[in-house]
Amino acid sequence: WLQHNATLFPEVAGDRVRWNHPTIEPWHLAYTTTVHAVDVDGDGEPALRDGRPTRVDEAEVRAKAAEQASRLFRAMKDLS
Repeated sequence: WLQHNATLFPEVAGDRVRWNHPTIEPWHLAYTTTVHAVDVDGDGEPALRDGRPTRVDEAEVRAKAAEQASRLFRAMKDLS
């Protein structure tokens, strides 16, 4: 998939993805809901290992998202 799209997006030529599905065809990604990336390297740098992000603090992102969700729900409640 990445090799095919490297003609359109040359910057992905060095990227590598390992999927949890034994064979990946484009339709697998569209119609098989259990397919997901396990390991991703972008420009030789790990971005995902064992399904977990390596470039961001996952706990921090989740905490900030929870704060913003609470803020949004409070604002929506004030509208009614």
